Amino acid sequence: MSDGTPVVCFRNNGDIDWQFQAGRPVSDSGGVMVPPFLSDAVRVLHGKSEQETRVVVTSHHYMDQPNQVAFLNVHGRVVGEYLHPGHLYYMEQRDLDGDGREELLLGGVNNGNHQATLVVLDPLQVIGASTPTQMSDH
Repeated sequence: MSDGTPVVCFRNNGDIDWQFQAGRPVSDSGGVMVPPFLSDAVRVLHGKSEQETRVVVTSHHYMDQPNQVAFLNVHGRVVGEYLHPGHLYYMEQRDLDGDGREELLLGGVNNGNHQATLVVLDPLQVIGASTPTQMSDH
């Protein structure tokens, strides 16, 4: 089995500026799930400045339920992360509160709650994981 393909950012001259490999070991009540994670979508959220601009990569575990949403700065460093118990299939951005900055909207499933889900994240204040009451499917 091969690892997931990295997300690559190129410079104007075609040289590689940075690379990001999605995923990391994730623990839950069922044990530890190790990479690879497969990247589903990449999106640039333009901020009011370069410091507020984020590259968002959403990826799912190759065999199990965790979904990683990684927020990278323009240099490819992880500056925020959200872990979700289920795949997040859709990603969109909108300024929901009229502050001039776009929030990230993610749609998919929540395996722990056994239902569809909509997650809204502030790209400048992201840390944490969804913790449903129960993760086992019956």
